[in-house]
Amino acid sequence: MRNKLTEANNTRREQAIKNQFSLYEIIDKNPGLTQYSLSKVMNWTTGKVAYYINNLLMDEMIDFKSKVINGRVHKTYYGKSMKEFIKLNQMVDLMDKKCVDNFKKRLLKFSNV
Repeated sequence: MRNKLTEANNTRREQAIKNQFSLYEIIDKNPGLTQYSLSKVMNWTTGKVAYYINNLLMDEMIDFKSKVINGRVHKTYYGKSMKEFIKLNQMVDLMDKKCVDNFKKRLLKFSNV
């Protein structure tokens, strides 16, 4: 019984990651869409889009701009480039020393060519 629950939870987590990345790709390729527009493009409810937008905002993978049109606030979303949300020092922190040393060797070899 426990294995089935664990497997189901893992499947849901994997699907959530795929959903979040799918939404990021749409936002990155089509900057300036609203939550409503994104819900139409993804064929999702606005609530589902809002959930994943909040996750992307918390992960600092996207940004938004707000405009007031006819007294209503319209937020449009924009993807950040990889350089903006993955800093080099964070990448190095994630790598172990051996990986960093190998990377440096390959970089030196490449720059000498």
